Amino acid sequence: MFALHELRRSFSMNWLYLTIGIVLGVAGIGMLLFAMTSSPILKKNRLERRRQAAENHRPEEYH
Repeated sequence: MFALHELRRSFSMNWLYLTIGIVLGVAGIGMLLFAMTSSPILKKNRLERRRQAAENHRPEEYH
């Protein structure tokens, strides 16, 4: 009976560690994606593209 109790306990601990690992992994991926999207280089490129689009925009073509 003692062995069965220990088996259940270790099984539940494994699920706990697996759940914590998955949560931390998802949080890490989210932080990585956030860091990539808020990169200064990407912001600079985005601003340059917007500036070029504004320069190329000709309002007289859109009546």
